[in-house]
Amino acid sequence: PEERLLRAIFGEKSREVMDIYMPETEDEELDVLLVIHGGAWMFGTQTMFAKECLDGAKAGFAAVAVDYSMLQEKVNALDMVDEIEASVAKAKTIIEQKGFKTGKMIIVADDEDRENEGDIICSGQMVTPEVIKFMAEERAF
Repeated sequence: PEERLLRAIFGEKSREVMDIYMPETEDEELDVLLVIHGGAWMFGTQTMFAKECLDGAKAGFAAVAVDYSMLQEKVNALDMVDEIEASVAKAKTIIEQKGFKTGKMIIVADDEDRENEGDIICSGQMVTPEVIKFMAEERAF
């Protein structure tokens, strides 16, 4: 449904926007899929993976698709990383304001037509011995 898609601005630049696809769930804890498009930092938008985000929301996840500045817009890689970091913080705030808890591991995946690999990421303050064990067993380092 339309009300399950939220567009949020997380900065002052025109591309600092994200789409948050919320699931229809009553669960207090919510797993979040974070989609950061590739494109060699030269092309793409947060809408590139709208179908996958919708599928994630239908499966019970909050899916967050992020847009950010591109290299041709005269920004450097560190600025882009800062923008993505700001989007994660904003998405976490929005999702928690909706009454959900966040803070689990996420998997960041590449396009299946490219390397088709994924990285498991967890915020430092959320790391537990179980998280380290899981990452070690799955070769996530």
